[in-house]
Amino acid sequence: MNQAPIFSRSAKLQLIDAMVKARQSRRDEDFSACFTPDAVLVISGDPSALRCAGRWVGRDQIAAAIRYFDSELRTSNFEADLPLVDGDQAAMRWSMTIERRGGGGAADTKCLLHLRFHDRLISEFTLATDTALVDMIVHGA
Repeated sequence: MNQAPIFSRSAKLQLIDAMVKARQSRRDEDFSACFTPDAVLVISGDPSALRCAGRWVGRDQIAAAIRYFDSELRTSNFEADLPLVDGDQAAMRWSMTIERRGGGGAADTKCLLHLRFHDRLISEFTLATDTALVDMIVHGA
């Protein structure tokens, strides 16, 4: 009986590292390739205030959400903490400075990520952040 190879902690950390590096360098195709074809991305916030907020299903929609994010916000000083891996899931914290494109406010923020894995790829990615802070930056308040 053939068993699928074990998706080790080390392999999960390598996948997360590849995803983070692709995101940092704006390599959208490499970022999307870290996800299963039917993966789910959930970004906290109000979609009427920030177009990338909401639930996105599939690689094409995930790529669209990232494009929306990048069209509205500029990020710098990006850092990712070492992920905590627990079976088929992981959690980690990102910190970055976000700035509204076209002028406006900037602020340091932290994000919490929850990831689930399936078939050696990311099947769910949930990003939670200080939505009130993001809203202030987007609306220049």
